[in-house]
Amino acid sequence: MCGIFGCYLKRPLTDHDIGLCEKGLSMLTHRGPDDSGTWYDQKRGVFLGHRRLSIIDLSEDASQPMSFKQNRISYNGEIYNFPSLKSRLQGLGYSFSTTSDTEILLKGWHAWGKNLLNELDGMFAFCLWDGEQLAIATDCFGEKPLYYTQTQDGIYFSSELEPLWSILKTDPSISAESLTAFLLMGYIPAPKTAFKNTYKLPAAHTLFIKDGICAPTQQYWSIPPPKRTSKKPSPLSESELNTLRDSLVESIEGRLISDVPLCLFLSAGVDSPLVAALVRHELGIRPQCLTVSFSKGNVVNEAPLARSIADHLGLDFFEITSEDDSTYIGPNGALSLFGQPNDNITAISCYQVSKAAAHHFKVALTGMGGDEVFYGYSKHSFIYTKRKQYALPDSIKKCWSTIKNGVRTRKDLSTFDALINVKPYEVYPAIKNSHCLEWIRSVPGYKSWVQNEFENSEAPEHFVPRYELSTVIQNSHLPAFDHGSMRAGFELRTPFLSRSLVKTVSRIAPERLLAFGQKEPLRRLLHRYVPDNLIEKRKLGFINPSDQFTQGVDFTTFHIPGLDADLIRRAWNNRTTNKAYSRICTRLLLLNTFFKTHGVN
Repeated sequence: MCGIFGCYLKRPLTDHDIGLCEKGLSMLTHRGPDDSGTWYDQKRGVFLGHRRLSIIDLSEDASQPMSFKQNRISYNGEIYNFPSLKSRLQGLGYSFSTTSDTEILLKGWHAWGKNLLNELDGMFAFCLWDGEQLAIATDCFGEKPLYYTQTQDGIYFSSELEPLWSILKTDPSISAESLTAFLLMGYIPAPKTAFKNTYKLPAAHTLFIKDGICAPTQQYWSIPPPKRTSKKPSPLSESELNTLRDSLVESIEGRLISDVPLCLFLSAGVDSPLVAALVRHELGIRPQCLTVSFSKGNVVNEAPLARSIADHLGLDFFEITSEDDSTYIGPNGALSLFGQPNDNITAISCYQVSKAAAHHFKVALTGMGGDEVFYGYSKHSFIYTKRKQYALPDSIKKCWSTIKNGVRTRKDLSTFDALINVKPYEVYPAIKNSHCLEWIRSVPGYKSWVQNEFENSEAPEHFVPRYELSTVIQNSHLPAFDHGSMRAGFELRTPFLSRSLVKTVSRIAPERLLAFGQKEPLRRLLHRYVPDNLIEKRKLGFINPSDQFTQGVDFTTFHIPGLDADLIRRAWNNRTTNKAYSRICTRLLLLNTFFKTHGVN
């Protein structure tokens, strides 16, 4: 787990270019406080920089950038199946001087080229120079970010956005469609960013650069489509549950490899307790479990139930109180973590959790991804239970609009009214913003972006979970995990985000995962190890309190290019009516702060 920064220019490097890249690399020290390294070919215009957080093979021999023959690599992440890849490469005649996964990645690329990407189980972003061209790549789910800026001189790339816009003096630029996407979703979807000529390489993509010029990006993997069935859904059999268990155990086992202290972030939910139970009972390992409580804010304390789970499993448990660190509280802090507007302020609590845990450990397992892989969010269940209504002909939906005033007497009818009277491509936007959809529709660029993003023939109960696993997670949740934890120099690992596990789940009809309750298969697995009274019915998790984030803000002074003052005022006046408008106001706050910070009037 590290930070990378570099460039590939169309001309030879000057001393100024080298100094610029060294400055960009130094801005990533928090990602890799243990070591720093650079390699460059001045004549070819290539610079590779690396900041190291030492996790596997702590020796200097495993430092980066690492070289083999003509290949040079700077790499951020972990390859969990590197022992098996190492055996295959040894069978091809390769020898190894380290026990690091970096050397396996470097020599695997030498042996198989870009086909190596289809063999990897891991989280990664890397840049590799082969003497003729530069390849940059990201992992299947987007756990490790990589940004790049195209200039007249060539390409600069970085693990984070801030070093790019800071040293290159890049102007902010948010298109009308990106503005709509941010106000609706809370993030700017990759590959776009909030800066001119600056992009984020999407998950499971590669980019090849030659002579400082980028070729079109290539996608090497995609989320497998779910199995379709017309049969009445039935619960998974015990044999099918065993298959899921075995796939998850395999994923966990690889993610336990570490040469530094490793713990498990344990909450009072389903996902992380299941990981803890499988580590303990299926792998015979006793990880130390951590739960972090916050001294301020309206965050539910999960420690008592988490402690009970750990005690039942026979695991050591520590409760750590997050230090009173206000460094990243508020919009400026969130913008510092992400480098651009992103409303997933879980990044702030993730930073606080990681900072507290870093006093004792360097790596933690988490339950991140369980909701996405196993259709675990409440919206997934809601869409499934309302699927027949969503499938009604437009004529009946229009009829509902004419009679709704006479029947709106129950809360569920009111909610139903707010969601059914929408176009098919508005189902997901309506669910995300169910009580402020009319406001969202007033945003310039709304219709074109929403139609382009969501218009398809797939049933909502199938499309929404797949969209969240393929798109939302890489733009919102995983950046919050990465930027929050790595700001504290701490590594988080996610056993649920495994290609093999996702492939296994894709063979199960979605209806069988949805019809019997949220994450019913995972709950049944957890019941094998933990009694029912210790399984929380509704998990809240590590959520930073938004009351600290927006307290005392005067929205009437906002100036956001592309939005008129009346639209901003309407949102502000409704900020206390429901959570949807509260989220909109948080996004407006981030946008206003972003433009103000960058001198846009």
